[in-house]
Amino acid sequence: MRAPSTGSAAVGDEESVVTWSTLPPGTPGLRRAQSGGVTVGLGHRRLGSVTMVAWLLRGLAMTAVHVVARVLLALAIVKWPLEGTYWKVAAIAAVVLIAFCWGGIDGILDARAHPDPDDYNDLLMRWLKAGLFAGVVSSVICWVLGRTTLPGMGEGNLAVDIVAGGSFVALLILLPAMVGAAIGRWLVRRQYRNVGEHHHAQAGDNNATDNGAPDDNAPHNNAGDDPEHASRQQVAHG
Repeated sequence: MRAPSTGSAAVGDEESVVTWSTLPPGTPGLRRAQSGGVTVGLGHRRLGSVTMVAWLLRGLAMTAVHVVARVLLALAIVKWPLEGTYWKVAAIAAVVLIAFCWGGIDGILDARAHPDPDDYNDLLMRWLKAGLFAGVVSSVICWVLGRTTLPGMGEGNLAVDIVAGGSFVALLILLPAMVGAAIGRWLVRRQYRNVGEHHHAQAGDNNATDNGAPDDNAPHNNAGDDPEHASRQQVAHG
């Protein structure tokens, strides 16, 4: 049996000393190292996969939201052409609201999972990738739909739609999501602060009671309040 060796592995942006151990037979070439519960090597690839799934899921969802909003907007403008401005505002508001709420949920979950702000996940890169993905893919889908089934929705040049329209969609997703994430994290920090102040106040009250506060249930040995004791004192002095 080969004795475990000691080495160093980079975890995130920091380098920590870890103890290496060999996996059981049948898994050659795979090693693991644990440092504070973080698995390095195979676990690092898993962490990368989870990060990719996070932004890709949001990108796909926001792509669907934007495409549906564009399709409904095109149908509404064809049916009610005089109210096109209101429908455009409604479509943009729907995308912004969904991104804001989802970003707020991310901020709340991230702050609850990492009480220390230094350990927060990088939600900026997550939503930036999701916004860029949604902007490019939704622009291509809307351009194809405009050329085939919904005339008037994507009659411009494809490259222009991808660059200009994709950038606008990315900002339309990124900015509300970041605002929502900041608000969500702030709400969790405020909740933790209120709970900490409440516990601190309770601890102060308990310390005041333990450090000599009068106990209402303790017996009072005041001689002046005992009539029998007072009468005995008068007889003794008489």
